[in-house]
Amino acid sequence: MKYVSYVLFLAGSILTGDAGYAQLNKNIAGPLDSLVQQLPTSGPGGVLIIAQKGQQLYHREFGYANLEHQTPITNETVFEAASVSKQFAATAALLLIKNNQLSLEDDVRKYVPELPDYGTKITIRHLLTHTSGLKDWRNVTYLTNLPTGYRLFNQQDAIDVICRQSNLNYKPGERYSYTNAGYDLIGIIVERITKKTFRDFVKENLLNPAGMSNSNFRGKYTDIIKNIATSYAGTPGNYQVGYTIDETYGAAGLLTTADDLRKWNEFINGKAGEAVKEMRLERYVLNNGDTITYANGGVWVNHIHNIKEITHSGLIAGYRALTVFYPEYDLSISYMSNTRNIITGDLHAEVFNILFGKKYKTPLPKANTVSFQEGELKNKTGQYYSLEDLSEYLTFSVSDNVLLNYQAPLKPITKNSFIYETTVYEFSVTGDTLLLNRNGAAVTLHRATDFNPSEKELKEFTGNFYSSDVDVTLQFKITNNKLVIYRNAADSVILTPAYRRGNEFSFRGFDHGLRVVYTFTKPAKGAITDIMAHLPRANHIPFKRKK
Repeated sequence: MKYVSYVLFLAGSILTGDAGYAQLNKNIAGPLDSLVQQLPTSGPGGVLIIAQKGQQLYHREFGYANLEHQTPITNETVFEAASVSKQFAATAALLLIKNNQLSLEDDVRKYVPELPDYGTKITIRHLLTHTSGLKDWRNVTYLTNLPTGYRLFNQQDAIDVICRQSNLNYKPGERYSYTNAGYDLIGIIVERITKKTFRDFVKENLLNPAGMSNSNFRGKYTDIIKNIATSYAGTPGNYQVGYTIDETYGAAGLLTTADDLRKWNEFINGKAGEAVKEMRLERYVLNNGDTITYANGGVWVNHIHNIKEITHSGLIAGYRALTVFYPEYDLSISYMSNTRNIITGDLHAEVFNILFGKKYKTPLPKANTVSFQEGELKNKTGQYYSLEDLSEYLTFSVSDNVLLNYQAPLKPITKNSFIYETTVYEFSVTGDTLLLNRNGAAVTLHRATDFNPSEKELKEFTGNFYSSDVDVTLQFKITNNKLVIYRNAADSVILTPAYRRGNEFSFRGFDHGLRVVYTFTKPAKGAITDIMAHLPRANHIPFKRKK
């Protein structure tokens, strides 16, 4: 298998063509070749394109689009864009706003009246910036025996799950929580306003004007797509096909090439995007006045070393996608692949390092030899939960004077900072509150009381419980002294006691690989009748005991 590589212009002459570009590396081809050549050559691969002012500086194709037939990836190879699709759905909505057919402040229920009335207004702006409080419907399905990725979901299925939810994760505008629900609703809203299919509207108004001739939103799962790459999971010598069983659109659904994404970057960030540029790059201001980095246009707007960056990535099945644009440099990065093994975040950081000669991420510090007196680590131990995401539960303990996260040792940097895998944990404990800073992101955790119920005590948590939000019945039984959930005889989840908080008792587990916490509310008298299930991006899912 050979690499196909094009260095289309002398990087030095383009990148230093005027004073505005003096910060960029003059010789990108060699370092980028070295980066890409570290990737497997005999498996799935991808396409990486870097362009400036409409001229391609670097273009590399590598790997196979199909392993069974050893079909090489080419410039025309089509991939699933996954969440990179969101910026197309967002721009479609912004076009309607520009034409006075829609407003950022419109109530979503004006267009989707089947959405429950939660007693508070959810706006179009909330949908676009992941601040609606709506649960991520894909994660909700993990409580069923066939979640997303295991069975075919179409747009109506997605809307049905979204509209079954009896409550929100949080009050709209209170915080940011990434959710596919908002963007799948945007897909429906565009259709209901324009009286066209979402696919046709985006094709006519965005893809065709941008010159994206190899792109379209997905139709039927059974459609034949010319030049599409097969997606793969696994490792060299043990690859497996990663199927995309999906017919939804808005949050995902774009089928495209890396070269078409380059054209999109140039189109939407150039003169063609002027009409919606201000709205597109406007980041959301939360109810408390904090500004998040997610903008109306379905992109993150960051400043890295004072360099403005507009970006989004995507992952579905074995496909990965990435778009990055640096407006001060008129510089575009587009990347697509059919393997999960190439992490887009790592590739993004490495390309930034090569282009700008600066570290995208702060390097992980080295662990130090820090001595702790006996008992000095005790104030960091305990069980902690998050009120912002009730699926998050951490337990810290000490063994042989080493701080553990579950069973994993934390390597000390200082007395209050530790390395956990590739994350720096900084501890600040005040009473029963733990402020945990993880790689610069602060989360407030609250101490809980652990509990270790006997088999007799576990019986209180058994029974059949139904959720109308998920339309599923879960049977809680004791098996081998463990509380186990059964959906059927071949589909079970083992639960572990986590913590108690007053009359609430929580158990944790993993359902189809996704973490879940079940909280039982114990009444003063009688049997337990109420349970709440909490998953990432989908908290407060109620279950009631079946009579």
